[in-house]
Amino acid sequence: PPAPGVPANWVAYTDPATGYSIRKPANWTVLKNGVNTDFKDPATGAYLRVAYRQPPGADALQAWRDYEPSFAARYPSYQLISMERTTFQGLTNAARWEYTYGRQRAVNLGFVLADRSYGFALNFVAPQSVWNASQPAFEAFKASFRQPNR
Repeated sequence: PPAPGVPANWVAYTDPATGYSIRKPANWTVLKNGVNTDFKDPATGAYLRVAYRQPPGADALQAWRDYEPSFAARYPSYQLISMERTTFQGLTNAARWEYTYGRQRAVNLGFVLADRSYGFALNFVAPQSVWNASQPAFEAFKASFRQPNR
């Protein structure tokens, strides 16, 4: 059954490479590209990208700090909103990076599993025009994420 806060009509997806699972709206498409899996809303273009790294870096926040300059160089319209430590599902090696570029707004939640087997990023991107309306979907994605069974 879905986790609290996850719509009952969302469908399960299990990643064949890592074994993580997540639920998604039934009409959102799934595109797998290497370590990235995109779940995309055909109506608005909003998407959640789940990415993983094995082995993970030592520090989730430092990973975002290290990556930010190259991202900013690729997207001249990039504007930082915030970058800070956080927790996710009890994991303390986690960071949240929020920013805009072009007409998009994004939040990238990075975290390292307690056994250090993987680092994951849940990167939610949406047109700024639908950002507020799309936040319940991001919250449901986060609530439905399940770590790989070890």
